[in-house]
Amino acid sequence: MGIGENVGENVGENTGQNRSIILPTYTPLIADNMSTETIGQEYVGPLGTYFTNGTAVITDERSHSGTKSNKVSFTHNSNSFGGGDDLVLDYGPGSTLWYRCYFYFPSTLSFSNAGGHDAWGWGKFLMMCKRGHISPRAYLQLTSQIQLDYGDSGFDQTKTYIINDGSLGNCTSGEDVLPRDQWTALQLAWKISSTGDGWYRAWADDTYLGGCDAPNVPDGYTVATWGIGNYWNGLAWVQGDSTSAFYIDDIIITADQPNTVDSGGRPYIHPSHYPSQF
Repeated sequence: MGIGENVGENVGENTGQNRSIILPTYTPLIADNMSTETIGQEYVGPLGTYFTNGTAVITDERSHSGTKSNKVSFTHNSNSFGGGDDLVLDYGPGSTLWYRCYFYFPSTLSFSNAGGHDAWGWGKFLMMCKRGHISPRAYLQLTSQIQLDYGDSGFDQTKTYIINDGSLGNCTSGEDVLPRDQWTALQLAWKISSTGDGWYRAWADDTYLGGCDAPNVPDGYTVATWGIGNYWNGLAWVQGDSTSAFYIDDIIITADQPNTVDSGGRPYIHPSHYPSQF
């Protein structure tokens, strides 16, 4: 089954085949469908401390499971910044964190970069790291090509990678192309370890994108910071008919193992799990 072929119940704009719902029994650290946020105001998050740098604003233009979403915008020739926040507690070796967001990427959204000083071809989306945004950071990243405009060949060929910016390059194949003009659940899981048994795993909807061994974290390293990111290595490129805004909804983060598994038996946050169910 390809990405986007399993997009589930008719909730908000989420369309497709009906899913068999298994209700969540785990306790999340974060579960946010923007219901307490104010339209037109910057996103503050469930703890009231999310930092957006003015790029993430609550809107009712689109929504997934409720009536609002978080609209993230960026500007041409800028690195941009999608924001971040800290969990209440820190999670060290022996812990596993699952982090899932629904994203809506319009067909005109540009993932291209301008070819600046750090044009490595990444747009940083799901991010987890030590409190204070300290490396090594784990990312589920989306590919970014240099100076493509809407309508150019390859503009819509956005692929996924897992990146650790401390010691590891991309560790998934990156062959999965993300769909446009529909809600897609992106998810990153990190088993944190200092003894060689850590791993990263990633999903889009209920499609397992792949994973790899995670490098050992340094002594004293714990994970607490998370971000919904849009940091463009190489500076964002938005020209011609391209646009520069996407939408986020239904954020769930948990250190409690989810009670659902993918087709390979790996625990993950099921696409039919929404914040309103907790």
